[in-house]
Amino acid sequence: MEKKKYLNNQRKLTLKSTYRGLFNEIVLNFRNAVLDDCEFDAQCLLEFCTGKSRTFLILHSSDIVDEKTAIYLKELCKRRINGEPLQYILGEWEFMGLSFYVGKGVLIPRQETELLVETATERIKGMKSPVIFDLCAGTGCIGLTIANLFSDSTVYLLEKSDDAFLYLSRNKDKLDIKNAFLVKADIYEGFDSFSLPEPNIILSNPPYISAGEIPGLQKELKYEPYMALCGGEDGLDFYRCLIQKWIPHIKKGGFAAFECGENQAEYICNFASNIVQYCEIKKDLNRMNRVVCFHFQS
Repeated sequence: MEKKKYLNNQRKLTLKSTYRGLFNEIVLNFRNAVLDDCEFDAQCLLEFCTGKSRTFLILHSSDIVDEKTAIYLKELCKRRINGEPLQYILGEWEFMGLSFYVGKGVLIPRQETELLVETATERIKGMKSPVIFDLCAGTGCIGLTIANLFSDSTVYLLEKSDDAFLYLSRNKDKLDIKNAFLVKADIYEGFDSFSLPEPNIILSNPPYISAGEIPGLQKELKYEPYMALCGGEDGLDFYRCLIQKWIPHIKKGGFAAFECGENQAEYICNFASNIVQYCEIKKDLNRMNRVVCFHFQS
């Protein structure tokens, strides 16, 4: 069903609806638009527009929603039906217990990326005052979360995109993290192009979708920046850069971990076999290869 048809089939939100009635109408509209997680999205938008908690909305489900709120909610629902990600509409999204600003021009933090942070956390626990790089930092969900967890660490977050760097700066200020330092940089220039200390750890969730797959992505992904998604013709360009220009500068006893696509982990390990002593692949909750780890001897 085409987008225009979605909008034609959308039921008009009644201006004198109760909270429960409004919720049900939104869910029906989302189902007509063949969206996933209709109830979840509807609940998030209702809470966002009303400023009320889920508990309040349940206890006051028969209360009438004011007209301005109903009109505002209708506009946000149209944006969601058109394919705009829920996270962009809300303007913030949670990652490992912290809230990050998100919007057009920056990659949305995702649950599978938490595995990368959890993997790094286990290794950092045994280190004293580590220097950590977050390359292709985006919102900063990786590096800022790590900096927040380990106050004795020094975390450098590198990001090239102007739009993404704006969100990165806003998130650092919002979270008030003192041990994180932002660097506007293109990682393709390599470690030697910057006046940075040698790291103990390098982390990255780089673009890793192949160029040929981009046109077939679901419509929500097409709202996210192309440069944050596309990893070149085979999706592996950034890994080659990271392995050739960055991880050789990791200190002895250090560690690197990169998020990757399902079928990329083995290639990444093989490509780095002449540089690293040991490569480990971590699977996500869906049992898909998600994180590649490189260990360096002391």
